[in-house]
Amino acid sequence: MTDFITTSRFRPQEPQYANSETLVLPYPASNTPTIVQAALRATEQLYEFGYQYYKAGVMLMELSDASRAQGSLFVDESRREIAWQLMDAVDSLNRRFGAGTVRWAAEGLQQGWRTRSEWRWQSRSARASPRFTNWWDELAKAE
Repeated sequence: MTDFITTSRFRPQEPQYANSETLVLPYPASNTPTIVQAALRATEQLYEFGYQYYKAGVMLMELSDASRAQGSLFVDESRREIAWQLMDAVDSLNRRFGAGTVRWAAEGLQQGWRTRSEWRWQSRSARASPRFTNWWDELAKAE
C-alpha cells in the first residue's frame, strides 16, 4: 500500500510539500478496518502542519485472489475472524438499508466531495454549464 500527500504545484506562492510512504501489511487483507488503520498510520507520519494540501490518496498494490493467500504463524487468526464478521455485518446493513448507511469513522460525517463513480452517474444535464448566452429563459435576472 502506498499513501501519498501533496500540495498544489500550480500555486508556487504557497509552501510546497509532497511525500509518500509505502508499507507492507503483515498479511494479505481485504477488510476495510485493516486497510483504513494502515492508511491512517501512514498519513499521520506524512502529514506536516502548515501546508494547504491539494491531493492525498492511497494506492493498493500486489492485489491477489483471497483463496490463494498464505497463512502466517505470527498472525492471530481470531482477530482476523472478528474483522471478517464485522465486515459481513456492515455489508449486510448497507445492502439492507442502502449504501452508506453504516460508514467508517475515518470517512467523516460531512463530505463536500464526490467520488468519480458518483460524479459519472450524475446526469450530463445536471453537470452542464448554464445556457444563458443562447436561452432567454435561463438568462440571469437582477432583482
